[in-house]
Amino acid sequence: MKKIDTSHYTKYGKDIYINKSERGWVILIMPENIRVDNYRIGAHLHFQSQKSHLPIKYNKIGEVGLIIEIDIEKYQGIEPKILKKELMGDIND
Repeated sequence: MKKIDTSHYTKYGKDIYINKSERGWVILIMPENIRVDNYRIGAHLHFQSQKSHLPIKYNKIGEVGLIIEIDIEKYQGIEPKILKKELMGDIND
């Protein structure tokens, strides 16, 4: 059995789940169902309404987690378009 480290916290009505295993990591933001993970391919972003993997410029869970945490504090929640730009480095969207 693979070792999995799991944590969960709630802030401003958002449930944040963090899982780390030998295969990779995932951060899940609910109820929006936004997922950032590095399973199978490099770090990428998923939105509930999109099936595609959107590559992001950060590969470490600490960097991604910090960006998500700052956004939650700044906006008292999640702004999906802003989060996408920050993680992907998309400034011309």
